[in-house]
Amino acid sequence: MSARAIGYPALLVVAFACSRTEPRSSPPRPVITPPSVAASTARPADEVRHRCADDAECMVSCGHGAVNAAWYMAAHPGGERCEDGCASKGMRARCDVDRCVAERAGTRAPECTGLFKPVAPIGPYHACASDADCRSTCKYGAVNAHVGGLVDDCKDGCATGGLSTRCDRGACVTIGDSAVVPACTRVSIWR
Repeated sequence: MSARAIGYPALLVVAFACSRTEPRSSPPRPVITPPSVAASTARPADEVRHRCADDAECMVSCGHGAVNAAWYMAAHPGGERCEDGCASKGMRARCDVDRCVAERAGTRAPECTGLFKPVAPIGPYHACASDADCRSTCKYGAVNAHVGGLVDDCKDGCATGGLSTRCDRGACVTIGDSAVVPACTRVSIWR
């Protein structure tokens, strides 16, 4: 049969019936979050990290510099494994325009103010390039063998039998029973 014999309207019906009948899916549309919503969904820890109302709310931490003391206690309940950071340089914290700031001898210390990324946590007392760089001490555990000046006045501490030291990812660590011993690894020399 020719198209002329069927008639023009019938041809359209046949063409329509043969076409795809399921709904076409469109590509997913991106979800755009308005700035006010984006700000309200920010991590609360970062939101209050430097906020203060008076000097008593601020403290100087080793790795994070001047921060809100309540934020620090919640973020680091057991303290930080850090040396040679902001807390070891004669810093003090105070509240200035609702933000905790670090100062040394009355002058603002920008290297320890407003930090969101911690300062390098491995200082010279614990840094190493190879196992030969590490030694064990009673009071401080594994330390760099080439750095002097540590007074190791203790008994039965980290230098007891069965423990050894090695260099692990740039830091001297104490090993016991084939595992790192946290109590004798990267112990603060400033305590």
